[in-house]
Amino acid sequence: MSDVYVNEKTCQAIHSGIQREQENQNKRLDKHSEEIDDLKIIVAKLTQIQEAMAKEIAENKLNRNETNKVVFWQTKAFEWIVKTICIIITLLTMAGIGMNYFKEYLQTIIK
Repeated sequence: MSDVYVNEKTCQAIHSGIQREQENQNKRLDKHSEEIDDLKIIVAKLTQIQEAMAKEIAENKLNRNETNKVVFWQTKAFEWIVKTICIIITLLTMAGIGMNYFKEYLQTIIK
């Protein structure tokens, strides 16, 4: 085996390279930790926005349910009841008028 001798300049160069690499890693870690903090803030804000939107949607659903209640006079059944009553009233009126004229008609025929 051959003996390899490392001189002082080589050691210092290697050591300074390692130190620079560690400094670069520390800078990258600091940068990433700042980005992570920024992401945490963004996630917190998005969560607040989402909760506000969920509340608003829930309130809108309640308001819609209150305003969309169907009352009996807005249904088809009520419409048919009113139409039937109108037809009955019309028939009774026509029958009453017809009875008066029928009596007069009978009297004119009998004469």
